[in-house]
Amino acid sequence: MKKRINLFSQRALQVKLVDYNLLIKKSALSFLIFSLISFLIMFLISYLIGEDIKVVKNNSLVYQNYVLQNRDLSGELEKFIYKYQLLQSHLSVDAKGSVYYEALQGATNSLQNPPLLSNFTIDITRNTTFTAELPDYDSAIDFMESLETSSFQELFETLKLDSFNLNGAQQGKFTLNFSGIFIDISNAKL
Repeated sequence: MKKRINLFSQRALQVKLVDYNLLIKKSALSFLIFSLISFLIMFLISYLIGEDIKVVKNNSLVYQNYVLQNRDLSGELEKFIYKYQLLQSHLSVDAKGSVYYEALQGATNSLQNPPLLSNFTIDITRNTTFTAELPDYDSAIDFMESLETSSFQELFETLKLDSFNLNGAQQGKFTLNFSGIFIDISNAKL
């Protein structure tokens, strides 16, 4: 009997092996390309992160040096901020005393012998006290008459003479102490 050898059956096995071999080569090549691309991407990312870290470290060193060099400045800034807050709190309750004092001074400067104004106080509700010092009796009378003029009446809602004193018998100085309430500065024609 003749036996025949089927050459195609071996060839089919060989074709399968070649196909598997090609599949393994393609898979290995794909894995190698994917690995290479992933490695390059990771290298690029790590390089960029490294550069960012260097920049952050340099900035940190610059800021540390700045802080070390300017410790005195930061202390001065804290003092300035504290003083600024004090000023703001003072301005919130300020009675604008200088404006009222200048208005009172302006009303008394029209006199022939203007008084020396001292002990001037004013609060936020415009309550005021002040002292007028005059050199002689005639000046005191002249000043008392001027209190009835419109220049004084426009400044005050009320004005009361608390005391009238003679200081220094030889020199004849008169001291007049007043208390009253100024009109609101927005209503005054200053």
